Amino acid sequence: MLAVAAQLLSAPVFAGDDFHAMFAKGVSVHDAMNWASMTPDKKSYLATPFSDATHPFTESELASIRVGGFNFIRMTIDVGPFLQMKGPDRDALDAVLADHVKKAIAADLSIIVDFHPISQVPAYGASALVADADNQLFHDYGDLLTRTAKLLDGLKSPRIALELINEPQIGWSKAGHDKWQHMLETMYDAARRGSPTLKLILTGGDGGSANGLISVVPAHFLADSEAIFTFHYYLPYDFTMQALSGDATRKLEQDIPYPADARAIEDSLNALKKREEDAHMASPDMEQEQAKALPLLQKYHQSSFTKQTIVSTFDSVQNWARTNKLAPERILLGEFGVVRQYAKYHGAREEERMAWLSDVREAAETNQFSWDIWVYRGYGGMAIIKDDTTEQLDIDTLKALKLTH
Repeated sequence: MLAVAAQLLSAPVFAGDDFHAMFAKGVSVHDAMNWASMTPDKKSYLATPFSDATHPFTESELASIRVGGFNFIRMTIDVGPFLQMKGPDRDALDAVLADHVKKAIAADLSIIVDFHPISQVPAYGASALVADADNQLFHDYGDLLTRTAKLLDGLKSPRIALELINEPQIGWSKAGHDKWQHMLETMYDAARRGSPTLKLILTGGDGGSANGLISVVPAHFLADSEAIFTFHYYLPYDFTMQALSGDATRKLEQDIPYPADARAIEDSLNALKKREEDAHMASPDMEQEQAKALPLLQKYHQSSFTKQTIVSTFDSVQNWARTNKLAPERILLGEFGVVRQYAKYHGAREEERMAWLSDVREAAETNQFSWDIWVYRGYGGMAIIKDDTTEQLDIDTLKALKLTH
């Protein structure tokens, strides 16, 4: 592996400035600069929030990602510390970010710096940031985009992109989409004040879904060839998010098939019953859970969700791009993934998980969209490392992504 890594690191840089070439196949890294370390009262962040062992970003893991066949990473950034810190502490955060970006590029990986708000401190959470375009927090966020774009521009590499915000919690209605359109244009302008040429990743509302993207009117950004558009894809949630214990609905959905009618409902009911028995659940509670699960399972099986359903969604994005005279190479599938069966997770059957991943990847590639899978490692069951004790990538995932044979 070291010999291969050395060979990759000596590979020639890209001739030209083509997003699709430099950001073709990626994986998100969610633990280097997210879930920041907090003060004991859990109300604010430590001055050095990404310096402990829970925030790794090593040359060896980057080499593993590159040798696995990926050519970029999407590094998620907790915006809270960047909005909270002032003075030298704030400058130190920029230094950490710049160092991580340079480390990725040295490993022959392009990098998307993804501002990815989470809920540790509600004042800086995803909903708060997009609550009102006229409040001080949104103005501060614009200043953050300007400052970060300037910082990344100063690193002088075409292999860097800035994602303005992850999965905006706004949209879901005409009024919501109109509000987001204005906010997106404002955020874009703020980033462009920091850099006129940096690659910028723009998303629609509805939590960054395909429907959110095709609700964006791209005229404000169309002439900017370095403006890239992204959407996330996890449908059907019944399948991709199945068996997640922290979700009252998903934990009832055990052994969910793909396609929807691939197997009988009894498989799922039997898997739920086994989980309940393993947990030594009382009979009345078991019956209550199974009664709740049955209509969920019936609705999913009747949905007739297949590969063609995926293809249709991706076609809708392609049609939006074509209508707006937008090259498909400027579209990024920014996240997709399925809960696996490993460690404490009891997600999809492996052959069905691989089929879904393959179908989504193929839909992206057929449309000439770049793609980024969720996630290298971390909580939630979608990690693509073999297990939580290693940096070795899961071979089945690589096969489904057509990165190895």
